[in-house]
Amino acid sequence: MAISFFAERGLFHLTNGKFSYYVQIHPSGILLNPYFGAYIEDIDPEQMGRIGGEDWFSHYYCHTDGREKEYEGLYFNASPMLFPSAGGADVRPSAMEIRGARNNKLDMRYVSHRIYRGKPKLSGLPYVRDDAGEAETLEIVLREHVKDIKAVLSLSVLPEYNAVIRNTEFINKTGKPLRLERAMSVVQDLSRADLDIVHFPGEWMFERQFRREALSEGRKVISASAGRSSHEHNPFVMLADRDATETFGEVYAASFLYSGSFKCEANVSKVGVTRLTMGIDDEHFSFAVADGESFTFPEGLTVYSNRGFEGISHQMHDLIRRNLIKDNAPAAYRSVLLNSWEGCYMDFDTEKVLALIASGKRMGVELFVLDDGWFGRRNDDLRSLGDWHVNEKKIDLKKIIDACHENGMRFGIWIEPEMANFDSDLLRAHPEYAAVDISSDPWLSRHQVMLDFADPEVVDEIYGQLEALLSQYDIDYVKWDHNRTLEDYYSAYLGEGRQDEFYHRNTLGYYRLADMLTTRFPDIHFQGCASGGGRFDLGTLFYFPEIWTSDENDPVQRLFIQYGTSFAYPPCVMGSHINDDPVTCYRTKAEIALFGSYGFELDPRRMSDADIGEVNAVTEIYGKFHDDVVLDGDLFRLSSPYDGREFAIDMVDKQKSKALLLVVGLLKKPRTRRFVKLRGLNPWANYVNSFDGKVYSGDYYMKVGINLSDVRREFDSRLITLEEVE
Repeated sequence: MAISFFAERGLFHLTNGKFSYYVQIHPSGILLNPYFGAYIEDIDPEQMGRIGGEDWFSHYYCHTDGREKEYEGLYFNASPMLFPSAGGADVRPSAMEIRGARNNKLDMRYVSHRIYRGKPKLSGLPYVRDDAGEAETLEIVLREHVKDIKAVLSLSVLPEYNAVIRNTEFINKTGKPLRLERAMSVVQDLSRADLDIVHFPGEWMFERQFRREALSEGRKVISASAGRSSHEHNPFVMLADRDATETFGEVYAASFLYSGSFKCEANVSKVGVTRLTMGIDDEHFSFAVADGESFTFPEGLTVYSNRGFEGISHQMHDLIRRNLIKDNAPAAYRSVLLNSWEGCYMDFDTEKVLALIASGKRMGVELFVLDDGWFGRRNDDLRSLGDWHVNEKKIDLKKIIDACHENGMRFGIWIEPEMANFDSDLLRAHPEYAAVDISSDPWLSRHQVMLDFADPEVVDEIYGQLEALLSQYDIDYVKWDHNRTLEDYYSAYLGEGRQDEFYHRNTLGYYRLADMLTTRFPDIHFQGCASGGGRFDLGTLFYFPEIWTSDENDPVQRLFIQYGTSFAYPPCVMGSHINDDPVTCYRTKAEIALFGSYGFELDPRRMSDADIGEVNAVTEIYGKFHDDVVLDGDLFRLSSPYDGREFAIDMVDKQKSKALLLVVGLLKKPRTRRFVKLRGLNPWANYVNSFDGKVYSGDYYMKVGINLSDVRREFDSRLITLEEVE
């Protein structure tokens, strides 16, 4: 891996030997990005930059001598810009915008650069980790052509990924305050317009659905503007060849490490080039930057694959597992879990909880999580959010924890630290902590209001309560929930004129609390949740190595949700549990849940011996295969549920010595021939399969497949193990 600089040509080459990313310093000082794609040893920017016909936007009027100046090879609505300016001739979306200067034009030009080993670690924001010091970074300083405004742009590469990690710092040295109005963490220009966009819209209980559309002239905007990354959209998109498949074609992916409101925009210009931007949603964003101060953008990420969507997924999965998530409690992380919510909701006492624990032992439960209802005066969702002390009149928490340990289980608990009810000791004492204007009849969701996490005092108050709780009790696992969006907001702390800073400052407050708690309690496993999958993003994964994927309990709907989620996120970070939804048998529900963190959301006392037998058969497979294959292995999407016939995936451990295949029929076929071909096996190794006990080579499984013609009915499933044999 290397970052090279060819000074005489003003050309940088970022590569790991499998992809190339070129940056050019144009003679004007404007930075161009003439190539991003498969590895190529050298390029000719002049030949690549030509545009047919006449372009009027390549001339400057120079005020110092009153003459026009033409910049050859620079076309403002066609050239691939690395850091596109605002308010100039390039009318495509810009990297950043300001307000408060004499004019708000931002014409950013190259000043200097340095190349160094390692990559930036951001303060107060998540970032791609480089603990082993494998990264190399190109840091470029840009200055506005007239104003004393600077941007420090860092482009980092790691040897394992065809990815560029982008950091931006905005610095105001104008002598007066400015407002930053736009902050795009990803800017990627591509000199082509024949692309599809793949994105993942949805809603509560129907998150991250796969959508593929052809781009055409104009703008395609994907955004979330209610304070979190949302159920409705996800901050991960792909641009792909029109004929790209799972294993074929060029695909470009973009994401960024942020959990607040975001905006992604694909712009196809009149001359057939595409610009993709992604960053903080600018619908409700305006941030004051005083003279001498700076603003750090959330980290952005672009990934390239020339072997289809699968190539993107494998890189994203490995990057998340190796360079993003961090968990110091692997025993809790890899435990079979029983959560109390679907089993009893808030209607419980000590004896009922003890009965759940005892019954869960029959199903191999290793971790019991007590969900909502254990604190304050909490017997319904009308009260006590914000009062994080045990309701000792309702439960004996120590007795419950001791019972878990006596049954060989760990113990976990539910919290929702960013929210409060008006009927709480917290808001009675401090009504100003609520992030709403009480005088305006604020809108409530689930009878609750968000706390003003833009205010450091509020974050400190919640930290103090939770630190005391987690210090007092022997807790192994925390489920961190977030059950409403933040449309109707007002921050008393920010006051007049700064309300458009709330969303970003609130997100920073979330990160600050998450960092304090995970640092103070490194042996506790934290799971993220936001009404299910409403904050499923790289920013949250930096602090919490697992996220509850969806509140949807229908296992067939879960196939679609987990399928869409898998394009960016590995199964190891997907909270996926067995429930009592009657759509399928317990065996099928368990087989689907196996391709996630695996656990239960039900009352085990209501399960028959036959039901428990079905689950325990899958749990046995979990014990033998889950860690190596599901949590750490490679995922291969074999059949899309969107085709309406079947869902099929296989996962293979990194040593290619064992694998899991799951097939779920979606369409009834009374008579059919159904061969499922696997991917990812060692073609020269032999594997015995659990379906018929036969041994075939990896080559056979991948070219001929397994005959699963007996999967004929809706929602009939087969989970098949493969193990290498001599």
